[in-house]
Amino acid sequence: MQKTREKEIIFLYQGPTCLDRVQRPANYALPRLILYLHKQGYKVTVFNTENNERVDDKLEFKKFSFYSYAKVLWNNYRHRRKFIVVFNQVGHFRNRLSRAAYVLKKVFRYKLIVRVGGVYYSEKQLNSRQFAQGVDQYKYLKSCDCFISTRDGTAVHLFAEKVKIPADRVKAYLNGFPQSVKVEPSLRQNKIMCISRLSHEKAVDYVIRSYHKALPNLNTPHVLHIIGDGKEHAALKQLTVDLGIEENVVFEGFSDDWVHHFSTSKLVLAGLASNPLIEAISTSTPAIALELGELAEIYARFENVFIVNYTRGGYGRVPQEYMDGLVEETAGLITRILNGGYEYKQIDFDEETYGWEKRLKEESQLYERLLTTS
Repeated sequence: MQKTREKEIIFLYQGPTCLDRVQRPANYALPRLILYLHKQGYKVTVFNTENNERVDDKLEFKKFSFYSYAKVLWNNYRHRRKFIVVFNQVGHFRNRLSRAAYVLKKVFRYKLIVRVGGVYYSEKQLNSRQFAQGVDQYKYLKSCDCFISTRDGTAVHLFAEKVKIPADRVKAYLNGFPQSVKVEPSLRQNKIMCISRLSHEKAVDYVIRSYHKALPNLNTPHVLHIIGDGKEHAALKQLTVDLGIEENVVFEGFSDDWVHHFSTSKLVLAGLASNPLIEAISTSTPAIALELGELAEIYARFENVFIVNYTRGGYGRVPQEYMDGLVEETAGLITRILNGGYEYKQIDFDEETYGWEKRLKEESQLYERLLTTS
């Protein structure tokens, strides 16, 4: 055990997290990774913006301050322990955690990994003049020792190239699939489901408009259940009123009981998101999503996944010039699937290829290599 005691992995996370969330990881990589590394014997310290919680001598959550972060770094440095820092970036913006990560890297000379849930941009956006004009905002990424992104359907490697991160420092990992869930057909209700953070980049307004367009053409009425919360909640609720479908749409708020929601639905509308496709595959639920850039390449092999071509691609509010065409095509798919054009059957996948164990093992091996060479 001497080997693992001398190695620490320090996470900087731009939001609240805690043991409770880590123990109920849903389909998110970070909490699963924290538990995996802890079980592998690494000392793991997680700095976040909200709480302190000590689990044992090898897993601790700390509310971030520049002083508390510097103190942990100094203790490792003074005792000559090997450690790396992992900055888990939410969106593409800088704040006090990112400044601390980069400033103190110069002092303590640690290896810095930047992890992102995706790069948000499509190939078209990355090749635009507008992106080239604003690329300097990402120049700090060039100094990281490794850039890890979820392979979420956006152009990860092209983004890294545009912001000049060396190609050998870039990794893109597909999120693992949860274990396959066998769903009895009788559990499925006349329910369409969207599970998403309610923010403009997820295109939930497009989901509502598509449902509204399809509703009069359905042989049996279906209710749209929206699972999630966020700053667009009030605006989206008002949209249902404006469209006259407020009685047909249920806003359920946040929930991480994804198995229940997917297993009781006949269709998932993913909007601009990739994780719901993974969960839909695991529960054999048909799902419709807008093309982010590389979604079809990753998921079109699964017969329950339907990708609507969106030439702009990437995350962000769907521009009006695209909206009507996308809504028309999506409404047609909704109608075809729910009016008997889809056969509900078990979707099988190779768990060794797509399971979480592969993803977590690959990332932890990368950390070990960096620790070994630090």
